[in-house]
Amino acid sequence: MGKNILYGGITLIILMVFLGGCFMKSNDFDKETTTKAGETTESYMTNNFQDIETVEIEKVYRDPMGGMSIDGTVNEQYEFSLGMDEDDYTVQSGGYGEGFPDFKKECEDTVCDY
Repeated sequence: MGKNILYGGITLIILMVFLGGCFMKSNDFDKETTTKAGETTESYMTNNFQDIETVEIEKVYRDPMGGMSIDGTVNEQYEFSLGMDEDDYTVQSGGYGEGFPDFKKECEDTVCDY
């Protein structure tokens, strides 16, 4: 009886691990998605912020809540992190490091087209 419970418990754990792995979303995006996210990020930055000279994408990844996140730097020194909708590539949220360039005047209240 004790062995049956042990074997049944082990089988159940293995089954749960296997099925859990099948239903989890991958943390990686394909090359096409990563490229499109990078292009959109660059367009968003140059159209909404002052004095953007360079945009470097460091990482495109699935965040803990399951959304797409993009980390990078502008002008080789100011960090940012964007949350992006992976269906239509719209920027949903943004976090900007200290010293990050200001929004363009016309983009302060409403996001400018990108």
